[in-house]
Amino acid sequence: SALPTGVPDVQSFRALSWKLLLGYLGPRRSSGTTTLAHKRALYKQFIEELVLRPGHSCNGAGEGDGDGDVAVDSRGVGLQDHPLSEGPESAWNTFFNDNEFLLQIDNDVRRLCSDISFFQQPTEYPCDIVVHSKGEHGRRLHERVVPTVLSSANVERKGLGTTKINLITLRLVETYAALEDGQEAHWGVVQRILFIYAKLNPGQGYVQGMNEI
Repeated sequence: SALPTGVPDVQSFRALSWKLLLGYLGPRRSSGTTTLAHKRALYKQFIEELVLRPGHSCNGAGEGDGDGDVAVDSRGVGLQDHPLSEGPESAWNTFFNDNEFLLQIDNDVRRLCSDISFFQQPTEYPCDIVVHSKGEHGRRLHERVVPTVLSSANVERKGLGTTKINLITLRLVETYAALEDGQEAHWGVVQRILFIYAKLNPGQGYVQGMNEI
């Protein structure tokens, strides 16, 4: 029978239980290594197909070969598709629609359990195809929804006197910062998992609070 307090968090018993319940290791010990390799390969495939800017292939190439060829990515995005396209089959249109719920995910994971430092610390097992990607070919999701600082000004004028301009700067709330190249924080891993889940389950999508599960 189940323990009143759940699986004890000693000798990785709790982590192992979750892996078994979620089908990550498989029911048989003898097939654990094979199942684990298959799941990791599938996860890498999801990253390459879902966490990728349109117009860039999985190997990072996104331009023609210099001979006038049309730039085509792994999903067949060519000249008929462009960032302003609103077609239902447009990869760019899907990309910008994804950014709407990605922004919510980004806001949630950057504030995840702020009373502990775990999610701010770098993971010991960063995803190589993510942390070693840069620029337009990058797969770092937080770079797609980078927050910024907004500035505005109020113009005040009293009678015939001088005009006074009060500059107002709206500062961002302090949240988790991204780590340097080659590193990945735990909150970044959670962000990617939630994004892939939302992409694979469009009927459910992302609901605020999933980051707390």
